[in-house]
Amino acid sequence: MNKNGKMKSNSTNTKRKMVLAISSSIGGGAQKLLLDITPYFQERFDLLIICPEGYLAQKLVESGFKPIIMDVNIRNMRKMKKIIESWSEGESCVVNSYLFGTSFYACYSFRHTANIKVVSLLLNPIIRDGMSWPKKVCYKFVAQYIGKKSARIVVGSPELEQEVFKFAKKKVFYLENRVPNIVKEKNNFYHGNSGATLKICFAGRMVEQKRPDILVKTARLFKLSGINVKFYMAGEGSLKKEIRNFVDENDLSNTVEFIGFVDNIYDFLGKMDILACTSEFENTPLIILNAMNASLPVVAGNVPGIPHLIHNDDDGLITDEYSPEGFYRAILKIINSTTLCETMGRNAYKKAVTNYSYKEFVNKFYKIVNECFV
Repeated sequence: MNKNGKMKSNSTNTKRKMVLAISSSIGGGAQKLLLDITPYFQERFDLLIICPEGYLAQKLVESGFKPIIMDVNIRNMRKMKKIIESWSEGESCVVNSYLFGTSFYACYSFRHTANIKVVSLLLNPIIRDGMSWPKKVCYKFVAQYIGKKSARIVVGSPELEQEVFKFAKKKVFYLENRVPNIVKEKNNFYHGNSGATLKICFAGRMVEQKRPDILVKTARLFKLSGINVKFYMAGEGSLKKEIRNFVDENDLSNTVEFIGFVDNIYDFLGKMDILACTSEFENTPLIILNAMNASLPVVAGNVPGIPHLIHNDDDGLITDEYSPEGFYRAILKIINSTTLCETMGRNAYKKAVTNYSYKEFVNKFYKIVNECFV
């Protein structure tokens, strides 16, 4: 392997060349997925990874990979293009670009390079509530450009599949996220009305999209009701100080506990009873699949990117009322049943180990990539 992380070619190397170009704004769940599936990618592809400095780069290095440490942005487009062209040595190559901006930079950089194909992996809605109209116009234009210049567009939820097709005017491939299926089914389930404390967790970035404020407001409703529930918040983010202030102002320090960044998500989930996913939109969130893999039922809002994962009342609960009151009532339903948490947890685990695997994810992705060269 040379200084750019390139696997040295030889006469027996018939692997396709692929670049993973990763944005600095990629979420923690997607970083975990990349860390887990990169060894599978390496089995199938001659691989080059370009990613920003931080947790993902550190873990890749610790795992024996040699990523190019660089932010993928407008300032580094030319540098990225030179690195990839030098590495590919004129051979056919796929640039797998993660997120909207990275996909645009890759599409623009290689718009005249016939042997390098861009596969755009889009993880968030293109048009969001609250966007200014100039930004909406700009994003629609970028989506159309990605549609014209991408060899393939891959998304992770049915809702996003429809939206991206609407703006990009190109066939979209739906490839849902996966989990490792390495956790044994748990046996210590919560049973309602047993006197035990129900443990509810939030795990993710504390940013506007994830709406951590809904969880602490739900915690306040339980405190006012005198019901024995404990909330655990794992993660960091720009809203953490605001959320902490709300907890202090409402005397919730004995009800809400801040865990900080969690390195081993399954150690954390194994101690919980329920995952509350309070996001206002998602794209097949990995944390839900992680929770199901750990035998946890999920309580979530009826928002884009989530309902297709959960069979309501069977392996989780979807509340149509996207508010603290809606989450309060959904959780109360579990508290008032002696069997619901265990039944949903066992069903969630069965779904995770039956429907999802990394190997199948990479096999499907490999097929999509190979079609670029047909």
